[in-house]
Amino acid sequence: MSRASFIVRYMVLDGSLTADVNDWGDFISIDPEKTTADLTKVWVKFDDSAFWFRLSDTYDTEVYFKRLSLRWDSSQVGKTLVLVIGREYRFRRIRGVVVIAGDTAGLAKDDTVKGLVVKDASGNVKVDVANYEVMAPSDIQAVYKDKATLYYGTVTASGNTADIDVSKYSVMEVELKVTGVSGTSPVLNVYVEGKFEDTGDYKPLVYQEGITGTGVWFFTITKLAFRIIRVRWTVSGTSPSFTFGVYAQMLVL
Repeated sequence: MSRASFIVRYMVLDGSLTADVNDWGDFISIDPEKTTADLTKVWVKFDDSAFWFRLSDTYDTEVYFKRLSLRWDSSQVGKTLVLVIGREYRFRRIRGVVVIAGDTAGLAKDDTVKGLVVKDASGNVKVDVANYEVMAPSDIQAVYKDKATLYYGTVTASGNTADIDVSKYSVMEVELKVTGVSGTSPVLNVYVEGKFEDTGDYKPLVYQEGITGTGVWFFTITKLAFRIIRVRWTVSGTSPSFTFGVYAQMLVL
């Protein structure tokens, strides 16, 4: 059985450059006929996540959330965004488990479900793992791969992002992409730093210094010992301006 519904949120992107949408759902999409915004320049964050994702990479994707936040580039002010937020309750199978409205309930094969998932006298669902084998799926790496935009924007002065929680991950591939440069003798340095939480000090993990033009740089962090990271940059020159993004592909080993 399934029961589906959706709501539509019509928005005109304004000068605040951010908005909170206090609606829950299990997937998001957009109305292409009424949306005029460039979805590569609009970012979305789900619940309390530290990561922002391009809307162009996220819409038409199943993701369970209680609320979402939006931010957009200043070039999108005045454009429209029509979000379609889906709410669908259903049984579905993902890598051999039954998922009910986003929550794992038990194994999908009928022969192994018997006796494994039971209800007590109060109606609470219980899982008996003492008398059954628990096996990891063969594609375990696919379960634990993730991606994120650590930072994207235009800067004219030195600064840094807020702390970003990456405690689930142990390996990270990082891309730094500079797409716009202006000013007289502008120079940009970009650092991805790990935080020593007991002291509040930051250690550079990977970095690129002396950037004076557009380009793309790649880095690998093979042992991510830090739970918290951030992106920091320094800018020098006369009226300098840099547009750049820092993106990550992350993996749990």
